[in-house]
Amino acid sequence: MRTLIIALLIFLPVLSHAATKLSKRQLSHNQTEATEIRFSHPGYYGAFDPSVEGDPRNPNWVWMAYSSGEENLPPHDDADSSTIVLRLAKSEDGGRSFVDQMELSPRMQQRIMIPGGIPAIWHYEVPSLVRDDQAPADERWKVFAMRYLKINRRHCNPATQPCDNGRFYSHSWIAYRSAPEPEGPWSPEKKFLSGSVYNESNTLVDTLSPLMSAPLLRHTMSTALQNCAAFTEPAAVSTTHGLYIAFTCATGNADTDRIITLKRDQNGQWYYRGVLFDAEKARSIGLPSMDAADLFAFSGKIYLSLSAHLPGHLYQGCHVFEVTNLSTSQLRMVGETQPAVVSRIPSLGAHLNGGCTYDRQSGAMGMYIFERLPTLQTQPFLKIWATEQSPWGHHLVFPASAQ
Repeated sequence: MRTLIIALLIFLPVLSHAATKLSKRQLSHNQTEATEIRFSHPGYYGAFDPSVEGDPRNPNWVWMAYSSGEENLPPHDDADSSTIVLRLAKSEDGGRSFVDQMELSPRMQQRIMIPGGIPAIWHYEVPSLVRDDQAPADERWKVFAMRYLKINRRHCNPATQPCDNGRFYSHSWIAYRSAPEPEGPWSPEKKFLSGSVYNESNTLVDTLSPLMSAPLLRHTMSTALQNCAAFTEPAAVSTTHGLYIAFTCATGNADTDRIITLKRDQNGQWYYRGVLFDAEKARSIGLPSMDAADLFAFSGKIYLSLSAHLPGHLYQGCHVFEVTNLSTSQLRMVGETQPAVVSRIPSLGAHLNGGCTYDRQSGAMGMYIFERLPTLQTQPFLKIWATEQSPWGHHLVFPASAQ
C-alpha cells in the first residue's frame, strides 16, 4: 500500500500557483522522454499519488488530485514531523503542465490527544478523482481518499496501542467529497466505507473524530468482505452502467489481501461486485503482490493499472490489464488464473515508483507515475512524472542512473 511511503493526507483552499519549468528524463528506447510534473508549491517532501480526470468542458483540460508531503509547523516531535495534504491542480494544455488550484478540504485541528495522553494527527492518502456522469449536477465531481489517525510509532504497543507503523486503522475510513465542477464548491467530507476494525467511537463521540456520522457503507454489506480490516487505494471510474470503485481490502495477510469492486447503480444503491485482483493472479505473472489500483476508460473499454510490490523495493513500475466485465470483476485472461498483461510501465530506477494513472484527455503525456528517491536528504524526494508512454505503448526502459 502507499501507506508504506510516508504518513498521509488532508484538504484546504489556497492561492493558485503556476507550474515551474519542466525537467526531462531521457529514456533509452526510441528517444522518448519522460516529463517531470512540477508545481510551485509541491510541499517540502514533494508530490505523489496522482489521479487524473479529463474535463468534458474543454478537450485540453485535465485535473489532477495528488498528495503533497508537508512539514508540520510548528514541529510536533511527539506525533509526526509531516503532514500530507491533498491538492487539486488543473492543466489547460492536455496534461503537459499543471497549475495548483486548491487543497481539497478545510483545514481542521490536526493534532489531538488520544487516551493515554498520546498526541496523534489525522492523515489522508491515495486520492481518486472521478467525474460521476450519472450523479446529480451538484455532485458530478467526486474525490475519494483514505483517512486515518497516526501517532509516533514508538507509542505503538500490541497490548495497549496496536497500530501499523503508527497508523490506527481502527480510526480509518474511506472519505469522499463532491462538487458540481472541480472549481467547487466542494461539499463537506463524508464517511463512505469502513472496515471490520472501525472503532465506533468515530461515530458516537467527538473525542477522536470531528465527523460523528456513521459510514455510508461497511464491510458488513457483503459476507465476502467480513475479513477486510480496512479499505484503502480507491480507484473510481464512471460508466454508462453506473459508478464503479475498486478498493484494496486489507486483511493483515498478504495472501488474503485483494482488490475488490463496488458498484452504484442508477438508483443510487451500492453492491459488492467481486474480486478484481488477488495474490494468486499476482503470482501467476511472477510477482508477490500488486496494489495501487487505477481504473480508466478508453474507446469503450475499461482498464486496470496496478503497481508491483517487490521485496525491499515497494512499488516497481506498473502493469496494465483489460477489464472485460466490471459487473463481475473479470479481467482478460490467458489461462484460468493468469491475467493478460496489456503493457508494462517500467521502473524509474528509483527506490519506489508506481501508482500510475491515465486519462484519454492527457493521452499525449501517457501514464503518470510517481517516484520516491532513495535518499530522503534530497528535497523534494517525491516526484510525479508523465511517462509519455500510453497504456498500449511499447516497452520503454528508464535508465537506473537518471536523477
